[in-house]
Amino acid sequence: MNGRVMKFGRVVGNGYFRRSCGSTGTTQKKPEWLNGHLSSPQGPAAPFLGGGASLNVRQRRALFRSRQRGWLEVDVLLGRWVSKNISSSLLATESGMNQLELILDQETPDLYRWITKQTSPPEYIEGEVFESIKNFVFGTGNIMDRE
Repeated sequence: MNGRVMKFGRVVGNGYFRRSCGSTGTTQKKPEWLNGHLSSPQGPAAPFLGGGASLNVRQRRALFRSRQRGWLEVDVLLGRWVSKNISSSLLATESGMNQLELILDQETPDLYRWITKQTSPPEYIEGEVFESIKNFVFGTGNIMDRE
């Protein structure tokens, strides 16, 4: 790019914002409204991720897969639920993790329709873990507080 800066601007260094005007750019303090803009869409990291408790490989894989589905809606819904429940007693058992992995193996559009109660899921998906996810999605103060 011959040393040119992008036209739309970007965050540079310690909270400064660079806007480009042609080939020379000006640097100014980042606007206040942009401070939290670049943080994770799933919210702040769960305390166990930065705390002393470690996750095994299977739990880390499930956490990653729940946050990287490809649809922002499903990433946020599943990612938040898994972040809150990955170290809970529900997923501490082998059967709980098996249920979660079965859910994560499903196609994203189908999963979205099932979680948001647009269609009913097949019987092999129904279980404690899936019910907990649906309760989280439609629970008080959550994203889809409709019922």
